[in-house]
Amino acid sequence: MTRGVKKIITILKSDIILLLMVFFCYMLFLSLDSSEKNLQHVQSNFFTLGLENIKNSFLQDICPTRDVRVGLITNQTGKDQRGRRNVDLLLKKGINIKKIFTPEHGLSGMIHTDKMISNSVDKKTKIPIVSLYSQGKMITINADMVKDIDLLMFDIQDAGMRHYTYITTLYQAMESSAKCDKIFVVLDRPSLLGNCMDGPLVEKGFRSGISIAPIPLRHGMTVGELAIYFNKYELENPIYLYVVPMKNYKRNSFKQNQLLTYLSSGIRNLNACYCYSFLGLLGELRPFSIGLGTDKRFQALMISDSIQFPKQKWVELKRFMKKYGVEGVLCGQVVKNKTYRGLSLNIRNICNVSSFNLLIRILAFFKKSGVPITFSRMFDIAMGTDKVRLFFDGKIKKRRLECFVNKSLSAFYHKASSCFLYAPFPKIMPLNLHGV
Repeated sequence: MTRGVKKIITILKSDIILLLMVFFCYMLFLSLDSSEKNLQHVQSNFFTLGLENIKNSFLQDICPTRDVRVGLITNQTGKDQRGRRNVDLLLKKGINIKKIFTPEHGLSGMIHTDKMISNSVDKKTKIPIVSLYSQGKMITINADMVKDIDLLMFDIQDAGMRHYTYITTLYQAMESSAKCDKIFVVLDRPSLLGNCMDGPLVEKGFRSGISIAPIPLRHGMTVGELAIYFNKYELENPIYLYVVPMKNYKRNSFKQNQLLTYLSSGIRNLNACYCYSFLGLLGELRPFSIGLGTDKRFQALMISDSIQFPKQKWVELKRFMKKYGVEGVLCGQVVKNKTYRGLSLNIRNICNVSSFNLLIRILAFFKKSGVPITFSRMFDIAMGTDKVRLFFDGKIKKRRLECFVNKSLSAFYHKASSCFLYAPFPKIMPLNLHGV
């Protein structure tokens, strides 16, 4: 082989190696580009809270002419999915928080309902804290409280039941916003009880701090959707309302409807929140115990041994409740030197449980079993009507109760459908008293 031929072969080899290197670099580029696109696709479909969707320029977009002074209405539930406080996150984004307003149970969420909750200061940020609840009473935001504030921002996780007072705080703060001419922003959060809507609406004469507006007992809506509904149908003077929605939220998604932290000292986990949807009202009746003062708060249904309720009846109730999606285990607890026995409860899928139907049938079960039930005035107020009590007292027929609940539910759904922000929409669970 001549020198010229060898030289040509050497040149060809180097060219081939160069071409192979270019080819592999190109394929690597395509692979990285594809991975980046896949990552962007995953991120675009990632579930985020309203709090997590605020941009640095958010308030400037709403009020471009001035530095917006914010009053943040929140508590321990105001966290992102990584457990970081909204106060700290908003301050980092340059949002000027002048005051923090807190609902029932205070900023920590651990103060008991009947305790005095004084105004204080956030230890970390030194921002003043104003309590909107103390010793069992709601406190309304007045003009003096917001004289140095331009905008009220609400970021609290709701329990999903009308009689839980975080909704009341939302409603009253919106009323105050109208009276004081303030912008109102809601950072939206999930509906922990899923997509079911059931129970009666509040009748005239029964509106109170635990029945603040004529919405269903279990409303199936997010706080953002409720705010839109209140503004559209309930407030005398509509406000400038801005809801920061969640992204990629599905109302019936168990993974997304998670409790990031406890709601209060009583509701410390998701199962307690589920069971509260019917135990919260049973707790207003005698002789029932719902685990308060024990490690089964809102996760047990018990009766004192003094009633002598037979064990076989608890077994019967356990089987009955399983048909409605509630699992029960026989249990006993000692509370204030009294022994209680009953069922420890667990709910796997709250979307399969009609809380109001279950409540009615539990009451019917105990009544037929001969247990004397005492209805308190607070039960009627929380229920938003006296018709449930009148039904069990034998003063109205079941057909009347069914019509009252189901017609009002249907009418509400028709109005509220324009306020829904997420699919799937809530589903109505009509009252069915067949066999009761």
